[in-house]
Amino acid sequence: MHYVRLLNTRDVEFYEIYQAYCGDSLGYILIIDTRKPSKFTDNPIISKVEEEEEFESASNFIKVIIITREEQSEQFKEEVHLFVSGLIETKPDCSFFMDIIVSDKEPTYDYPFDMVPIVDYIKPFLKGVNDNIDFSSLTNEKFNYLSQD
Repeated sequence: MHYVRLLNTRDVEFYEIYQAYCGDSLGYILIIDTRKPSKFTDNPIISKVEEEEEFESASNFIKVIIITREEQSEQFKEEVHLFVSGLIETKPDCSFFMDIIVSDKEPTYDYPFDMVPIVDYIKPFLKGVNDNIDFSSLTNEKFNYLSQD
């Protein structure tokens, strides 16, 4: 698989996932830094196998949302998980959970002339995860840089 980063800010990264270099688009990865300690309810899988009293919080929680047009194979999920793990796992006291959403809604932007509309696509996913993210200073010129901050 081939990953193309479309947005990189302090609190959000957004990637498009391609089947191969120059291949078909399979979906998107949205990584949201909550900048808050993890909670027992952040990971629904843990809540099924562990008691809340046993839960040890990490000092930071990162929410990962995979958005695809259709259900994907276990191999796809594993490959995306490996990619995301490579970005996050070296954080010493951080946890993350990867959620997968099937949606036919696509981001609309005009590469390379008008990238800012990407924000309109990701904003609904931020609600309740990190409501403090402000994109008001984002301009198309900032997409010329590695980070859009």
